[in-house]
Amino acid sequence: MGHHSRMVGQHKTERWVNMEQNLHFICLLLPGSIHSQDFIKKSPFFIVDSFSRTIRYKHDLNRLTKELTDPYAEQLLKARAIFIWITDNIEYDYKFINNGRKVKIPDCEAGPFCE
Repeated sequence: MGHHSRMVGQHKTERWVNMEQNLHFICLLLPGSIHSQDFIKKSPFFIVDSFSRTIRYKHDLNRLTKELTDPYAEQLLKARAIFIWITDNIEYDYKFINNGRKVKIPDCEAGPFCE
């Protein structure tokens, strides 16, 4: 069952990418007005991206995840919200790592995903 659900998820993602590519191609064929900021703002990702950029980390990963994903029912939008938050808020600190410092791993609350 797990393998099948991953395949279905991958298929949905591939379909979304194909639809997005087709949309970009169609936009190239349409008049210039379709390229306006208004068109971009109507994208389903525009709303998710804008919302994700307003969320601040308050030293609680569970709370952060809940805040980012609760507004959305679709898995793709939940994943997009987390992706945008990470790309806007996380960066590699090579100076920290190269100085031989150890990264503190956050404590995990009791639950099925804790070791």
